[in-house]
Amino acid sequence: MNEIVDQDRILFTDYTMPVEPRSDLYDPSIRENLILALVQLGQQLPAMRFGQLVAAVASGACGHVPEAVYDAEDDELLAETLERIEFLRVSRSE
Repeated sequence: MNEIVDQDRILFTDYTMPVEPRSDLYDPSIRENLILALVQLGQQLPAMRFGQLVAAVASGACGHVPEAVYDAEDDELLAETLERIEFLRVSRSE
């Protein structure tokens, strides 16, 4: 992967990522809960690779568009992940 670092961004070949998180977008507790929820969902869906899992959750949160993975906010991903966990729990108990 090609990477160029400038003063405030890391530039990858197809995506620009801020080095420092914007305080209005970053909540460490949401990020931590999202990661834990993705682990839980992955345990319920062991046939899915992690990238597939993230793409499916992002598509559910932002629609079936290629940029969903980049555009989804952490809180949207967390809500969608928790909904999928609950759906699986209910559907498997019936």
